[in-house]
Amino acid sequence: MKNANWPPLVRVQHWLTVLLMILCIGAVWSHEAFDKSNPMRAQLMQLHFLSGGVIGLLTLLRVVTRAVVTGPVHSTTPLVTLLAKAGHLGLYLLMILLPLCGYVAVSGKGLPINLLGWLEIPPLPVSSGVAKVFKELHEGLGNALIALVALHVAAALFHALLLKDKVLQSMLGRAAE
Repeated sequence: MKNANWPPLVRVQHWLTVLLMILCIGAVWSHEAFDKSNPMRAQLMQLHFLSGGVIGLLTLLRVVTRAVVTGPVHSTTPLVTLLAKAGHLGLYLLMILLPLCGYVAVSGKGLPINLLGWLEIPPLPVSSGVAKVFKELHEGLGNALIALVALHVAAALFHALLLKDKVLQSMLGRAAE
């Protein structure tokens, strides 16, 4: 009998992405609590850059993994299947586009991105006007990602509590075989 759970690699990538997103969002939101002269503010932004970049790279790896790894088949309606595929496509696109837009936005300041002293990424040659557009795009896409993640969580709870179809349990590694 085929395993009803997602393969361990897919589950690890999923939950690592969740943790990184919490770290990334938490860092960018909490940096506002510090005065611009406080070094903690800059360190939190570096943490935001690092976790965002890792999310982007991990998402590329997740796309490759999903292309070659077969997941469990769940009995859902065609509409639910279509909505799930559209939602995942949206999540993947946003998790790739957000770090790219953020990089262009930060490049407009002409400063390299220092990733907590581990790596320094040189700025792209973009004007401050272009950087401002990408900063606004980055913030808008970030809000869209938060909304889509909230919808994703709501859908997982819908599957678990109302449909009782083991979709959530398969990502937790607890679906019956």
